[in-house]
Amino acid sequence: MAVHTDPNRRHHAVLLFDVTNGNVNGDPDMENLPRTDPESEHGCVSDVCLKRKVRNFVQATTDHDIFIEHGGAPLNTKNRDALEAIGAEPKKATTEDRASARDWMCQNYWDVRVFGAMLATGQKEGTDIPALTGPVQLEAMSASVDRILPVDVSIIRGVVTKEEDIAKERTMGRKTLLPYGLFVSHWFF
Repeated sequence: MAVHTDPNRRHHAVLLFDVTNGNVNGDPDMENLPRTDPESEHGCVSDVCLKRKVRNFVQATTDHDIFIEHGGAPLNTKNRDALEAIGAEPKKATTEDRASARDWMCQNYWDVRVFGAMLATGQKEGTDIPALTGPVQLEAMSASVDRILPVDVSIIRGVVTKEEDIAKERTMGRKTLLPYGLFVSHWFF
């Protein structure tokens, strides 16, 4: 198979992934039910969810730094660090300084280099950096090939965390999962 690497040519990739007895992208507004299109009953997975999974994988398996990470420093702190790394004072940074800070971020953060980032988040702090669209983009929602039917199952709490909850040792709970779903995601680069 030939691989074309012409940077001026748009490439399209299709990623197929499946879920078995899991919840790939729970909806917090719907008690964490797997996301579905109410009209077609097909499952949905957001581009943000897939990018998070890619970021987590890259962070766990490589030494690349990630800009948008769970539990990491606030984004405006990272923007300030980038401005300071190129020798600019955030509140006095020029347009050229901010562009240089964006270039620095591309060199130092894998996800900024690949997906881009909304970096203009700190206008009051003087840490605004121009936004960047990365070369890899995903469609907004991936969809399941077939309709899905989430299943609600009972779970039992077997361990307590506080002494006063010992009487509640065997309380019941609920968990929603998807028995099976095959999803299609379209990527562009």
